[in-house]
Amino acid sequence: MLILPLAAGYAMPDTPSVEDKIIALKHSYIRSLPDKFLEINRHWQHSKTQHSFSDKCFEASLHKLAGSAGMYDEAALGELCRSLELMAAGVAQAIDTNTIRQLESGLLQLDKMISDLLKQ
Repeated sequence: MLILPLAAGYAMPDTPSVEDKIIALKHSYIRSLPDKFLEINRHWQHSKTQHSFSDKCFEASLHKLAGSAGMYDEAALGELCRSLELMAAGVAQAIDTNTIRQLESGLLQLDKMISDLLKQ
C-alpha cells in the first residue's frame, strides 16, 4: 500500500473522537427525556383513572427509563425510576390513596430531575 504525504495546506477532515461521539449520544438521550416522561405520565394517568396497574404499561415505561438511564451514566434518574417501578409493582390491583400520593410525588421529582438535566 502506497501512503502519500498530505499536500501543503491540506488538512485532514475533522472527525469526531470517540469521546465526542459519546457526549453527543448522551446529549441526544437527555433531549429525549421529556418525551419519555410524557409516555410515563400518560400511562400513569391511565392507571390512575382505572385504579389499577393491570396493563403493566406504567411499570414497563419506568423500567425502560431506569435501564437506559444507567447506560448513560444517570444513576440518580435510574434509581428514582426503579423505586417508582417497584412501588407500582407492589400494588396488587387497586391503587390506594397513599400509593397515589407517593407515586405522584415521585413523578414530580422525576419531572424536576429531567428539567435539571436539560439545563446542564
